[in-house]
Amino acid sequence: MKNKSTGYSFYKFLYALVFLPFKFLYRTEVVGLENVPDGGAVICANHSNWVDPFLIVYSVRRKHYIHFMAKIELFKNKIFGCILRGLDMIPVKRDGTDINSVKLALTFLRRDEKLGIFPEGTRLSEDFSAAAKSGAIKIAEKSGKPIIPVHIPRKKKMIKKIKIVIGKPYYINPERKRLSPEEYDGLAQDLMVKIKELDLENA
Repeated sequence: MKNKSTGYSFYKFLYALVFLPFKFLYRTEVVGLENVPDGGAVICANHSNWVDPFLIVYSVRRKHYIHFMAKIELFKNKIFGCILRGLDMIPVKRDGTDINSVKLALTFLRRDEKLGIFPEGTRLSEDFSAAAKSGAIKIAEKSGKPIIPVHIPRKKKMIKKIKIVIGKPYYINPERKRLSPEEYDGLAQDLMVKIKELDLENA
């Protein structure tokens, strides 16, 4: 595996600091941990709560260094923004294509690190209540890395048991065919279907 980014030491430190109390607050059961490869991958999950990134990080364990893509507004707070940058998280401008964020995401993937994306682009309380964006699909295709679908219950409470289901990795467009914008959008919706199916299969 290639050398990890500079933020990995800080990542490990915060993991040890945060997740000892976290595991008592959220009784997390993980299904499919064996589906997480050692190399680079794009982890994609449904999103309904601010705690979702923590649940993903805790579920895949500390050795998998995840760079989450997050709206740029979160980086404007001096303290929180400093922490996010220290962790090598990726700020994203949500109005249009953010070329710089895509380049940075590809850099991390080429280092065999992992990228975390919520394809819905925002927190939603119901499945399929908004169309998924195709950014995760395009980044996975461009990098040649697999997508790992992850299901997180939309309704969750502290102390109550939460089941996180990690699906098998799969590749986008391995034949390298030219895809239309409509086909990319369709693949994004297919991804959300795969995520939902993880919940149904493991109910």
